[in-house]
Amino acid sequence: MSITTGFDTAFAPSPQTAARLLHRHRASWWGVYIGGPYSGGHGWTPALVKHYAAAGVHSFLPIYVGQQAGGSFHHGNLTAAQGVHDAHQALALMKDFGWGKPAPVVLDVEFSTYATAPAATVAYARAWVHTVQAAGHRAGVYGNPPVLNALWRGHPRPNFVWVAHWTRHSVDHSLNPANESALIRGSWPGARFWQYTGGTNVDGVNVDISCANTPAAGAPGAHAPAPHPKPKPHPGPRTYTVHKGDTMSGIAARYHVSLHALESVNPQVKDPSRIFPGQRLHLPAGAHRALGGPQQHVTVYGESVAEIAERYHVPAAEIRVHNPSLLLHEPAPGNTVHLPRGAYTDPMDTTVVERTFTTAEGDTIAAVAAAFHVSALELRVLNALEVGVGEPDAGTTLKLPTGAYVESETEQQTVVVGHQSFADIAAQVAVSLQLLRQHNPQLDGRADSVPGEVLVLPPEAWRDHGVRSVQQRATARVERSLGDGGLFGLAG
Repeated sequence: MSITTGFDTAFAPSPQTAARLLHRHRASWWGVYIGGPYSGGHGWTPALVKHYAAAGVHSFLPIYVGQQAGGSFHHGNLTAAQGVHDAHQALALMKDFGWGKPAPVVLDVEFSTYATAPAATVAYARAWVHTVQAAGHRAGVYGNPPVLNALWRGHPRPNFVWVAHWTRHSVDHSLNPANESALIRGSWPGARFWQYTGGTNVDGVNVDISCANTPAAGAPGAHAPAPHPKPKPHPGPRTYTVHKGDTMSGIAARYHVSLHALESVNPQVKDPSRIFPGQRLHLPAGAHRALGGPQQHVTVYGESVAEIAERYHVPAAEIRVHNPSLLLHEPAPGNTVHLPRGAYTDPMDTTVVERTFTTAEGDTIAAVAAAFHVSALELRVLNALEVGVGEPDAGTTLKLPTGAYVESETEQQTVVVGHQSFADIAAQVAVSLQLLRQHNPQLDGRADSVPGEVLVLPPEAWRDHGVRSVQQRATARVERSLGDGGLFGLAG
């Protein structure tokens, strides 16, 4: 998709002004404040948006301002239950404005909210996202890079994000949201809005300016694009890889062929009563899966809803709807996950996901835990290591808890809290002030930072060199195994 430019402002300009600004500045969409408990929008109504469409504005980004905290806000109710409630309100407002499925709607999360209550903010946002997705709309989240990066590291994820990172002072058509370096590399490919300047006077109107590489909503009531059809079960490859516990008769029954037919196309199997995990079998003509597909899946260690969804060719949101306990959490090992209609697997699917890390000389449990963003106690318990007694030998393979992840060095960043000088920040992460400035050209000679400002940290930056040593090797292993895939999942 081509890169588009859009404007948003709390106070709705007239339809004629809105259309004129888009035309003069080669922009194509307007943000619309549809409401929410902390919405500061003024003048935005369903009738006004229809007048916008009549004036030639045909693309919009509906914005719902959710619960907030910190700064000038009184502390909102940042809970998962409130996220569900507010999502239903947002869906009702979308209907009032005339936007049907699968139109996008974005949850506004201000910087002070995440800075004040990060865990509660993520729980609230995930519940909101899940509920909106389950209703058939595209759910997005607006926020500074830290909250969006936190949402990327778990599930459910928003369908798209609108990152607030102000680096310009006017319309800049050279920008591409894919190049916004403050977000985790590889996150939301082709699904980003980037608000790169705010409070800017454009032809007498005070607006925020964004670019996008993902579609906004059409005019209310416009015909929505046809959804992609669900993949239907298909015969799949004519081979099958034996799993533990499989029998020839069981495989024949699963693929609706006779035992004789299965044996006849596998002459290499001398004794049909003895087959082994990993052995490849040919499937005879006519082999097919039952249309009903599998109904349940028993999880293994570290398996996520996203991985299960990919394996069974169904949306992750549908799995969460069928399993309320997975609304805000990933399944534990041995959990039975109910699968939605249409789930199916390929015959060659032998997916086993295992998270491990092999230690080197000098590695400590604390360093490994910090590098993978898990607790040292959880790491010790999982690996039957006595608390407070010794460190693992070099070459020890450690199992990693669910949720473990490692960041690429290019993704390191920090958020300015309070009134810190750039020299103080450089000292905190053990790099020179000159090097910090080289990685943040937007500082442009300034001596003082701005609270909430996001700074990119050089690869050399780290507070704990023991942690950094583990992080460097883990990152290299992830990149060798996954390329630029971004998700952490390693076979031991």
